[in-house]
Amino acid sequence: MGPLSITYDVPNGGQIYYTLNGSDPDHSGTLYSGPIAIAASTTFRARLFQPGCIPSPIATHSYSSFLILLISM
Repeated sequence: MGPLSITYDVPNGGQIYYTLNGSDPDHSGTLYSGPIAIAASTTFRARLFQPGCIPSPIATHSYSSFLILLISM
């Protein structure tokens, strides 16, 4: 797996917070500031917080990693 980047337009000083453990993001989560390394199966959840506004709906995406074994006979 590689880095995850978000393309977004955040108006008026809004900030995106995210979690990688499946919990709902809030201001105690991690502030998005650049690509995120995804190294294992995880559920990414993000939400935009903008001053004076209701937080955005939560964006969710699950990433799965798996191992492929090749056996030669």
